[in-house]
Amino acid sequence: MAKFDEIRKIMKDFKQDIDGLANRKIEEMDTAKARLNPTALQEELVSLNAEYKQHFDFTRNMYREKLADAVADRRKGNANKYITGYIDYDLLNKMNIISQSGVELTEPELADFCKAAMKSRSEFCVRKCQLLAKENHYKLNVPSEAKANGILDEVAKIAGEVIGGYTGALTGRDRGDGNDGRSMTLKVNSSGIFLDRYEKMYEKETIEDIQISRMSQKNFAKLNAEEQKKKEQEPVEIVNTDHVNISAKSDDSRSPAAQYVKGLSQKMATRNE
Repeated sequence: MAKFDEIRKIMKDFKQDIDGLANRKIEEMDTAKARLNPTALQEELVSLNAEYKQHFDFTRNMYREKLADAVADRRKGNANKYITGYIDYDLLNKMNIISQSGVELTEPELADFCKAAMKSRSEFCVRKCQLLAKENHYKLNVPSEAKANGILDEVAKIAGEVIGGYTGALTGRDRGDGNDGRSMTLKVNSSGIFLDRYEKMYEKETIEDIQISRMSQKNFAKLNAEEQKKKEQEPVEIVNTDHVNISAKSDDSRSPAAQYVKGLSQKMATRNE
């Protein structure tokens, strides 16, 4: 199921209901014009406008509530992925050992560390993992709750404008032929096509895969310079990590970093004995 299917259905049902109301109103208006004199017609049109305004208002309010519920459900899926103030010290200690050793991490090892950090729900450990990635000339893309919710805000705004202003075949009639910019925008957006673009943007911020790519020396230097200008320990938010799938293969158990940690662990175990 696509992430915006529920919102897409709301838009489809809304358009169908509003189009039905608009077409019935136009039919009743045309019938009145054909059978009534100007004075009686004016009274009939006033009555029809009042009646259908109630129908339109009721329908809009109903779909506003549905849209709000759908967006709220999406937000819940993005929230509470961290345990506030929690640090997984065992994991942090392992990453600190690697960082201090100067041993270069392989891509699979970095993926394993990031997977562990995300599953630990420790924001601090995720930030440490991102630092490890940068130190090893990798770019690590991690889902962002803030960016995902920002996209939801845009979707809610556009859908809300359609629900508040679209009147089917009546849209724009009071301005002439209905081809003014606002009317055309409402008509286009009422189809729900705009959701396709926003859904792709949203999926990039909620994707459950960790994306790792090797940075060029030029990009690494540029990123380094940019990071120095930012506040240290800027929060990194994680979404949809219940079933984390790692895109990098992780079968390199004989890498220098793996051997280093393994050897250190054996020494510590011997000392404890």
